[in-house]
Amino acid sequence: IIPRVLQATFALESIPFTFRGLPAVWLVHVYSLYVYFYLFVTAALQSIDRGILEASADLGASPTRTFWFVIIPQLRPALASSALLVFMISMASFTAPLLFAGTEQFLTLQIYNYKTNGNLGLSASVSTLLTLICLAFLVVLEVNNSRNRAGSGSKGIQPLPPSIATGGQRYIFLTVAILFLVFLMLPILTVVLISFAQEGSWTVQILPQAYTAGNYLKLLGDSAFFEPIRNSIVMSVLATFACAVFGLVAALVISKTRVPLRWAVRALAILPFAIPGTVIAINFILTFGQSSVLSAGRVLVGTFWILPLAYFVRHVPITVRATLASLESFDDGLAEASADLGASPLQTLRRVVLPVIMPGIIAGALLTFVAGLGEFVSSILLYIVDNRPISVEIWSQLRIYDFGAAAAYSVFLMIIVACSTIVVRLLSRQEGTQKVF
Repeated sequence: IIPRVLQATFALESIPFTFRGLPAVWLVHVYSLYVYFYLFVTAALQSIDRGILEASADLGASPTRTFWFVIIPQLRPALASSALLVFMISMASFTAPLLFAGTEQFLTLQIYNYKTNGNLGLSASVSTLLTLICLAFLVVLEVNNSRNRAGSGSKGIQPLPPSIATGGQRYIFLTVAILFLVFLMLPILTVVLISFAQEGSWTVQILPQAYTAGNYLKLLGDSAFFEPIRNSIVMSVLATFACAVFGLVAALVISKTRVPLRWAVRALAILPFAIPGTVIAINFILTFGQSSVLSAGRVLVGTFWILPLAYFVRHVPITVRATLASLESFDDGLAEASADLGASPLQTLRRVVLPVIMPGIIAGALLTFVAGLGEFVSSILLYIVDNRPISVEIWSQLRIYDFGAAAAYSVFLMIIVACSTIVVRLLSRQEGTQKVF
């Protein structure tokens, strides 16, 4: 739409640019991955004790100085966690390069092309190179994070979102927020527009010339329409529950115990994001394509359960990092006070620790659920007819050039994500949990 508008406005002979190449892939990654920073940092901000900010103000620090020397150190675990996840996801990204790379070369595309051409040796070599790059970045970031990790104190005051913007700064932040919101809404509105566009009515025009609800009516009239949606929801819920439980246990072991080689546990918990989804899927086929101890003597490939298991392995780093970010800013003095009052470790965990770190758990669980709904890379290699997810169904519609149906499915997917976010927020309020979203 934007290139056509510029062409018409300045009377150009052709469109000034196309959405292809490295800039397009970068913009897609920014658009789709900023949410990791937003949710993790928001959860960390909710855990900052307001008393620390009051103490900084009492000592004469300006709002700007408070932000850089008080708030930012408290946010380092969340910033490091989100930066690590975004780097891993970007390095292992497959869908964005597949659709928008054009002539640009990406490691994940090379892995896929080598595998498709039957050259498994080169595919494995490139996979190893990609994994080593991500692993090196992981080690560097973890070492730096451990050196700069800041603890959190508490005055026993209910933490509230800090306000550090004053005067004209608020209007500047508001303007930036509005512009960013427009940037976020434009692709969503475009998908909705395509879903109502009549077939063949949008070729070189700026906007479609005819609209219809036929795409939705066609899907709703299909008896198999709800199967991909149901499959995605069920498999994502199963993976999210398993990730939340495992993420809490792993984060507690990493952050609150003195188990030897905790750094190795931390690295292993994030490692799945360093491995491309195609590699994970191929390894699943090789591992679970025959009965083994890991599969309890069963062949999982070709069954419903292979995709929930793949979603769990792919997305467990999200819940681990989100929970860990909240735990690392948790005031250990609260747990010590609970123990001094006679509470057992289990009671302390349930009544003291969990309520404080719940924003991080909820953020990680929601991200895991949303990531599971849209998971495509491993799904395309592991799905069967009985568990075909919505992402594969959208790709199937695109392959037959039924863009209206693909857009309609995408709209339904966005509605599911929006509804799940609203439900989580309402449940958080009912449970008395601090708001994350």
